[in-house]
Amino acid sequence: MKLKIFIVFCTIVFQLLLSSYSNYGQFLNDDEPLLDSTENYLAMYGKYVFEREKCSRCHSFTPSKKKEIIQLDGMQTKFTNSWHYLHFIEPQYVNPTSKMPSFAFLEDKIIQESTFLEIVKKNNGIGWMILNKQADEILETIPEHVSEINEKNELIALIAFLNAIPKSEALRIKDSLYQVELREIEKQWIDLMQDTSSIVYTTLNDKKSINLGKKIYSSYCTPCHGQEGEGVIGPNLTDQYWLHGGKTVDLLKTMIYGIPEKGMRSWKYEFTPIQLAHIIAYIKSIQGSNPNNAKNKQGLKE
Repeated sequence: MKLKIFIVFCTIVFQLLLSSYSNYGQFLNDDEPLLDSTENYLAMYGKYVFEREKCSRCHSFTPSKKKEIIQLDGMQTKFTNSWHYLHFIEPQYVNPTSKMPSFAFLEDKIIQESTFLEIVKKNNGIGWMILNKQADEILETIPEHVSEINEKNELIALIAFLNAIPKSEALRIKDSLYQVELREIEKQWIDLMQDTSSIVYTTLNDKKSINLGKKIYSSYCTPCHGQEGEGVIGPNLTDQYWLHGGKTVDLLKTMIYGIPEKGMRSWKYEFTPIQLAHIIAYIKSIQGSNPNNAKNKQGLKE
């Protein structure tokens, strides 16, 4: 008798769980990306916000012939949550050439259970609990110097939506073919890093390198490291503490390969070796400058 009761109980629980996930198929259409999890309720909410704000006017999930359309294919692995959040609030601060308007007003729009239930089209208490847990996980990754968030707002849902967009099969094939060419380039970078007589090291001693490096830094590096190297999302570059090493070879390695898990992208396809040397020359020139609002020390002292 007890065994029968236990089996009935397990069956009921299983049916409830199955029911809670059954609406996920409504999340996707043929022209939309296959998101990364059948339990990603926060991403479902983010998709709703994405559509409500008509983001598809400027973004697509597949290649477009229109130059003004920005493709989101593979967005999942490109940026950190902090980068996304700051980008939504101040697009031009993160990317000076960005034409995207600010979506800071979404900070005041709190994720609502009633809206969520309309999205999933049924009473889904389990889904709402999962959504809140997912929102908490993203909130924990947004540091105070980016934004002092007290409640789960719609920007958090948008970030979940972007994080759930993996690479399409077409993009994976394109990337795999591109890897052959990249491996050849990689050998060149390794030689440049290891050879202290290479153009990278000799350029560092050129007096003009500091000013040239400052121009590049101001255009590309300030969103994460601040106008004066004081640190924003990324670490302070003016003190003696380094997360990944402060020697020339360490700085080269960080810029060439990036630190993807920390939001530091690879710049080896954006800049020439000489340009990276200019940036390093500038970074070395601001050591000990003690700018205002400098971020607290991180890493090891060198």
